[in-house]
Amino acid sequence: MKGAWQAVKENLLGSCLCAVVLAIIGSLGAIFCGVGVVITLPIAFIGFYHMAKQLTSSPANV
Repeated sequence: MKGAWQAVKENLLGSCLCAVVLAIIGSLGAIFCGVGVVITLPIAFIGFYHMAKQLTSSPANV
């Protein structure tokens, strides 16, 4: 948990903006009769995974 907090703390603005955008995408799926959740939630999970991978990888691995 400390390592994750350190990674987010160093990139707080970008992390918050990414989380807000992905939350909006996930919410749009719920608004469209729930059927869109099947499509939008996996997209949001992939976005969060990609963000976490970028935050935790060293610059040499990017």
